[in-house]
Amino acid sequence: MFGMSQDQSTRVLLQIKDENIKNLNTKILSDGVMRVMGELTYNSILCPRCGKVTMNHNGHKTVTVRLPRVSERTTLLVLKKQRFRCQNCGKTLLAQTPLIRKQHQISENTLHAIDLALTEDRTMSSIATQYNVSTNTVCRRLTLLGKELQPAYNGLPRQLCIDEFRSTGNQMSFIAINAKTHDIVTILSGRKNADIKHFFRSHW
Repeated sequence: MFGMSQDQSTRVLLQIKDENIKNLNTKILSDGVMRVMGELTYNSILCPRCGKVTMNHNGHKTVTVRLPRVSERTTLLVLKKQRFRCQNCGKTLLAQTPLIRKQHQISENTLHAIDLALTEDRTMSSIATQYNVSTNTVCRRLTLLGKELQPAYNGLPRQLCIDEFRSTGNQMSFIAINAKTHDIVTILSGRKNADIKHFFRSHW
């Protein structure tokens, strides 16, 4: 991108809007993976415990964040997060960013891309491969998406597809989808016949 530094062009390419993420540098590894190095830090902040502006820099913690693919390459952000320590009360904390939720390793952009892919006629394994995540991660997003987009119970579609999938751990969940539109009709946390019958009898 003409007239831009490597940091700026990388920021635009990866849609990194957080200005607290700095010094972005990109390297293509021998296995084809794109590795982006960056630092997350900001100026003095209020201590969440005592409320005083006494949080000083106290080292870093490096985390690896999965980003959406770029030119079909697996893309990883190796992010040095600033540690802070309060001189007044000793409270410590780690710098955070909207790019990724606390204690997560998958960026919000990647999760949103997975959500979009789940609205298409695709298998969970193909989505997992595309976004370099586990099938369980895709299943968990499907469960969350089903809760957020639960439709009104105004009648069943003429054709209904039902299936089961491994949602979290070894737990199997039940899903029903409109065969024509691929809209989610319902997702149940279990797959027992009694629970499924009770659900449909209660709503239709």
